[in-house]
Amino acid sequence: KNLVENLVQSRRDFWKEKAQQHLTNQQKQTIIRRRKSSLNIIKKRNVLVKLKPTDIDDQVQSMAQKVRISHEKVNWIWVSYSNNKITVSASGDNGYAGLISNFQDTNSGFGYLKVSLGTNHYSHSTLVDKYVFLVWIGPRVSGISRGKVISDLSQVKSLFKDFCLELTYNDAKDLNEDILLHKLRSLSTAHNLSLIHI
Repeated sequence: KNLVENLVQSRRDFWKEKAQQHLTNQQKQTIIRRRKSSLNIIKKRNVLVKLKPTDIDDQVQSMAQKVRISHEKVNWIWVSYSNNKITVSASGDNGYAGLISNFQDTNSGFGYLKVSLGTNHYSHSTLVDKYVFLVWIGPRVSGISRGKVISDLSQVKSLFKDFCLELTYNDAKDLNEDILLHKLRSLSTAHNLSLIHI
């Protein structure tokens, strides 16, 4: 009886070991596949990181300076991609509403906005200009285009100096001028601020 039980147990152990070896091989194959997948993702990320910086039209910097000139009516510019170059696609004097009208689901780019805030102290009131840098990446923009925006961000920002607030949007639902004003107020040392033009 003991001999039979030992033989049965030995056979069970044999098939159990075989099963474990089979599962181990499957796990190894799964690990190999996952590693290959991870390497492909890393390669894709490296391609995005190594994207050549896009050329910037000279007009971008000159228009950015124009926004900052007090007697100029232009208070925003929209900078986007055109023919493999970053150019000024639009500008205007109708503030925040005019700028975000250029934000579409299928495009991406950068905005520069001047906001004039009024400070009231007793009977004396003054205007304070605040500058905002906006990044827009539409929800239907391709992965490559998103990568280009990220890659070009630092060189574009260097042309728009002295902005006090940077905002990134990828959903039109988040575009709210009241929220923008609240952020500007929280950054200002003046406690009594009113929106004059945005």
